[in-house]
Amino acid sequence: MTGFGYNILGFGTGVSALPPYQAKILVVAGGGGGGSTTGGGGGGGEVLYGATIDIVPNQTYTVTVGAGGAGSPYSGGAGNSSDGDNSVFGTVTAIGGGGGGFHASNKNGGDGGSGGGANSASSAVGGSAVGTSVTGYTTYGNDGGDNAGGTASAAGGGGAGAVGGNAGVSGNVGGVGGNGQDLSSNFGTGVGASGVFAGGGGGGSQSNVGGGAASGGTGGGGTAQASSSAGQAGTANTGGGGAGGGWSSNYGAGGAGGSGLVIIRYSGSQRGSGGTVSTPSGDTMHVFSSSGTYTG
Repeated sequence: MTGFGYNILGFGTGVSALPPYQAKILVVAGGGGGGSTTGGGGGGGEVLYGATIDIVPNQTYTVTVGAGGAGSPYSGGAGNSSDGDNSVFGTVTAIGGGGGGFHASNKNGGDGGSGGGANSASSAVGGSAVGTSVTGYTTYGNDGGDNAGGTASAAGGGGAGAVGGNAGVSGNVGGVGGNGQDLSSNFGTGVGASGVFAGGGGGGSQSNVGGGAASGGTGGGGTAQASSSAGQAGTANTGGGGAGGGWSSNYGAGGAGGSGLVIIRYSGSQRGSGGTVSTPSGDTMHVFSSSGTYTG
């Protein structure tokens, strides 16, 4: 007997011998890399969550986990920061975070899932959140911070839960990274950064004029430096943005963005395969920390 796109008894020409089951999907893109030499923090990757979709048994779904963007290596125009890579589940795509503003040519933050922060140029602006709009999903992403007029600090990258902090607001301290989106009530604290995803990276500053380290946003955003040291990288599998590098007697490189994550969660015992499987609160959860396939 066939009907509704599947074959109840396993005979005939239906798509599957079993009916579809419903699952919640989380797609987190890779975070943007931080800029160098009082560079802006990278933006967190876009976070898509909220839709309940039908999973077709035995159908294969492509899962792509986006890498974090590269941090800007040093000053002088020799290397820009990079945007994070997109993450994909089936036909749903989350956009990578924008790279932080770089000391030489690219002073503005890059656009992305969340925008990268502006660098230390007084006219620099943060990147815009330009995430995708997918029916049934809530899109989480925010703009990167702007430069408020200072020349010794840079702005924070936007996070999935909040905008990046502006530069030059508190002396020569860089702008903090925007906080990520807290989904711990949906997925627990064992994924992301204690269940928080896609924080922005902090903006770099200059220690020789009293600059201080700007923290990254909750959800894996890297902490910036106020010295010649490189900015901290975003945390892997959170979509956190990399921090901007500082400046003292030499150039500080930007930190790399953190890679993304894809999660499939449904009620009851395990039905699909792929990723790392756990069984929280009577549900089944498949966590992909790298690219692969999910079979329904």
